Amino acid sequence: MTAERRRAARAARSLAATLLLAAGCSTHQAELAHRTAVLVHDDLDAASLALAAGRAADAIVAGGATGGGLSLAHRRVTSAELAATARFVAAAASGGDIERAASEIASHCELVAAAAPARITAYYEPVLAARMRPDRRFRYPIYRAPTPEQLARITKKLGHLPDRADIDRRGALAGLHLELAWTDDPVARFFLQVQGSGVLDDGSRRRRVGFAGTNGLAWRSIGAVMRERGLLAPGNLDAGSIRRWLREHPSGRDRVLEADPRYVFFAVRDGEGPVGSSGAGLVAGRSVAADPAVPPGTLAWLSSTWPVAGATGTRTGSTSLARFVFVADTGAAIRGEARLDVFAGSGEEAGAVAGLADEKGELFYVLCPSGK
Repeated sequence: MTAERRRAARAARSLAATLLLAAGCSTHQAELAHRTAVLVHDDLDAASLALAAGRAADAIVAGGATGGGLSLAHRRVTSAELAATARFVAAAASGGDIERAASEIASHCELVAAAAPARITAYYEPVLAARMRPDRRFRYPIYRAPTPEQLARITKKLGHLPDRADIDRRGALAGLHLELAWTDDPVARFFLQVQGSGVLDDGSRRRRVGFAGTNGLAWRSIGAVMRERGLLAPGNLDAGSIRRWLREHPSGRDRVLEADPRYVFFAVRDGEGPVGSSGAGLVAGRSVAADPAVPPGTLAWLSSTWPVAGATGTRTGSTSLARFVFVADTGAAIRGEARLDVFAGSGEEAGAVAGLADEKGELFYVLCPSGK
């Protein structure tokens, strides 16, 4: 444990905030209410918290006012309250002292427990080798989104919305000049779609791409499909195990991938980092994807564990995780107010950890006053 984390752990023992629960709370919330206090600390740095808070506030303002139409853990909130919370946190963290920032948040802000124990997974920004022109090696296209008119014509021709097999195996988008680039790895392309954003590296420059739409079909977990088909044991359904199986079984690879009919399209994105569906730039460890019903820009405090990945990508242990995070994104598989997907960062190391994360924990949504 680092000195900073030891200090944060000591601070946790002295910090407390009143847990406020709505009427008609769940059994889980009632159990938490019996505690005399909720200990709040943060295991990351103040700079990342200030950055995430500032981006959240800007995205909330850019998204426009929503009046009183938002619901957060059985409480009605406004976008103005969410923006005020983000600004409060940005100011608290601006001094560079994470212990002081956590203390201010714990002392002045309201923590509302999620209705159930949290389930925490992770996602990341993959980096793919890619080329602007296809060749014998780089022959798997990454597509821009077709226009509504193009999609309607394809659907009429097929008699249904084009699924993954129609697009990748039957060439449903051929001739429409929608190719952004070509990659040499269909498995990496599939996981790029799962993550929703990534970096295309052609050897001389990098281009960031982000989510630009789908083919309109529902997501299906290929991990669940592989379990149903007996391809993987129930305890080996992490992303790393799935990747390894797909690469070691090329003859069965496409049949498994095509079990997920949902197809994601991309667009080139400017900026220094990936952007979530809220419009806020993602901050590793601070940005999370949540159920679309959770208002973008929401602040939460999360207490859980975090996987430690070995050299082979397997789990070698766990470390504790306790920090403030901002909702900046959504995901097709993220459902329920106690379900979060933590943005782990970019590249292979982040991908290894993200592929292993499937943790339980406690989740509290946080609302702060409009001024300190």
